[in-house]
Amino acid sequence: MVAHFSGWFDGAKKIERRKMSEQRQRPASDDWRRNGQEEHLLGRRLFFKQYRRYSETWEHDHCEFCNAKFSENDGDLHEGYTTEDNYYWISTDCFEDFKDEFQWKVDE
Repeated sequence: MVAHFSGWFDGAKKIERRKMSEQRQRPASDDWRRNGQEEHLLGRRLFFKQYRRYSETWEHDHCEFCNAKFSENDGDLHEGYTTEDNYYWISTDCFEDFKDEFQWKVDE
């Protein structure tokens, strides 16, 4: 009985996530987060990862769109989408907002 309920609940969660994704609209051309990111992020391959500092002297990064802080510290973002070299980071919200327009390809 519990397994049946759990399966139904998982299916309902998937439907809800799909509805939320469909309701998301493309950001406006004057969206405050736009700042010429096409130059370095258009069509890039991205990876969903846990944030790890880039070097001993570089202990945080910022989302390329909303400027949210990624770090290993409490209160900051700890995971998101990044380029293969871990240089550019994108928050999950900004990824969802701009993924189609920027034609990102996500690898595991």
